[in-house]
Amino acid sequence: DKAIVALAIDSVSELNLNFIIEKLKGNGKGSKDGWEVQFHNIRLQDSRFSLKNSNSSPVDYGMNFSDIGVNHLDAELRRFSPSKDSLSFHLKSMRLMEKSGLIIKDMSCDFSQHRTFLSFRNISLKTNNSFIHGRDVSLRFRDFDDFKGAAFAEFVRFRLDLENTELDFSDVGYFAPVFKDAHQKFLISGLLTGPIGNINAKKLDVRFGSGSSVWGDFKFEGLPDIS
Repeated sequence: DKAIVALAIDSVSELNLNFIIEKLKGNGKGSKDGWEVQFHNIRLQDSRFSLKNSNSSPVDYGMNFSDIGVNHLDAELRRFSPSKDSLSFHLKSMRLMEKSGLIIKDMSCDFSQHRTFLSFRNISLKTNNSFIHGRDVSLRFRDFDDFKGAAFAEFVRFRLDLENTELDFSDVGYFAPVFKDAHQKFLISGLLTGPIGNINAKKLDVRFGSGSSVWGDFKFEGLPDIS
């Protein structure tokens, strides 16, 4: 209960969790100096989580991926498996409030992380306005500096394999502020890839309004000007 988990990324994009894990393991040469620590299942209740990049810069609106702050975190993790440069676990359930205002009411997935990607497979996620269901939601990047400011829209590449996802674009606004006032709901299935400013869509099925729909392969270049 009421745990505080604080992660930090230093100037060479090293995560402090990796340093801690390596120290616990010892020197790997038969020395008894290290500890053998295994985390199989983790449960958090009313906890706090932060992830801060040492070179973070403020944003005007939405998620700041170089300075994440989570409160009221309830989560249950299974098969927790950290290694030197990666992390994976099954997220059975999670709910939280991020300081940007984003509220996740429930989430489950198979999560994996490496220096250059984040992956959420078999994801189910519910916010106040949206319900996301997909085979894969992943982000690829050069390093964590790509999450800072305008670099996010240019260098972070998405792969969204969605099915029967009900998406309110005001929720997308937490990740791409241009959509923050776009209170329009869509039912989406299909595969979307690329950075957020240059999206390719395959077998995209979008339904909206009173019976309107769009189906096919598309390419979206640039972010829209929404006023």
